Amino acid sequence: MVLEDSLLESFPEESGEYKAIILRLDDKPALLLGMNNKLHSYILKDFLKKNNVNYNYMSKKLSSGFIVHIPESKGSRYDVVCMGKLEINIREKTFRLKGNSHDYGLKINREGIDIVKSLYPDWNVSL
Repeated sequence: MVLEDSLLESFPEESGEYKAIILRLDDKPALLLGMNNKLHSYILKDFLKKNNVNYNYMSKKLSSGFIVHIPESKGSRYDVVCMGKLEINIREKTFRLKGNSHDYGLKINREGIDIVKSLYPDWNVSL
């Protein structure tokens, strides 16, 4: 598993919990995984930069009072469907999607689950 900043470059070789972003890029579904200690906004930004996708920033006020600028969840070439966490069990070929993104306020939803099922048809996907 190689890391590009916060974005996993390949499918994890070890079972565990990862940050997950489910989106469409150029109308194609994608599952982004990142390290659990990284914000969804960093994972999304790293992915968009790596794929030369232009994006706009939005301002977000944190609970600490600081205002940060994060990529918008929708752009001309991409649309984030949902965000949360993904528990992966490699041996049993299972995914368990859960939670939400505190920096975006988006949570795992049925459309996101259906996308993951379409990307990994041989895996058991659940909430």
